[in-house]
Amino acid sequence: MSVIDITGDVALARKKFDGTIARKDGTQDRLNWQTLYFCRRDGNFWKITGFVGYMAYR
Repeated sequence: MSVIDITGDVALARKKFDGTIARKDGTQDRLNWQTLYFCRRDGNFWKITGFVGYMAYR
C-alpha cells in the first residue's frame, strides 16, 4: 500500500502496480495500474468493504 487516508472509522488505501512480470514464453507483461480499497474499522481490525481495481496508474 502506498497511501492510506484515514478519517475516523473509514479509510481509503491505494495499491500501485508499476513494473513487469515474466511470462512463460519469455516475453514480459507491463503492470501499470492501481487499486483503491475502501475499509472500515471493526473493533481492533480493519476490513475491506469494497474496491475499485485496474485503474490506469499513469
